[in-house]
Amino acid sequence: MPGARNDQTIWHITLRTYGTWYATDDAASAVSHGRESPRRPRPGAIARPRSDPVQLSRPQRHKIESSLPEICTRGGWQFLACAAASNHVHLLCTAPHSVPGKTIQALLKRWLTQTLNERNSRSASKWWADGGSTRSVTIDEYRANAQNYIARQRTT
Repeated sequence: MPGARNDQTIWHITLRTYGTWYATDDAASAVSHGRESPRRPRPGAIARPRSDPVQLSRPQRHKIESSLPEICTRGGWQFLACAAASNHVHLLCTAPHSVPGKTIQALLKRWLTQTLNERNSRSASKWWADGGSTRSVTIDEYRANAQNYIARQRTT
């Protein structure tokens, strides 16, 4: 697959902001193999957040998008594409096969939280929802669709 060495995995990582995606949300879409498809409600998703939902402002989204290439370098991953929306963030990157997607996702949440807390006078007690999506990309068509989907959502 173009863009990944034989010892690398391409990952499509999605982070959701805290309190903005509920069990009843079915209007959101996710990139699928070859097309966009409706997202099904997550079993056990929270009905109501315990604190105010986090909506990322335009400056916060810009900061996330401009920080992700450096964050990928810090993690030892190759940055491919990213987009930050008001309620979620997408990252497409490559990483060694030995690095699980959940590890990348956890580090992204930690490092983006530090970035956002440094930049904002208000620091959210919780920027990110639990979970999110970590998909290994093994089909060229999925990668192309993910890159197009992400490019359409970019703030910058």
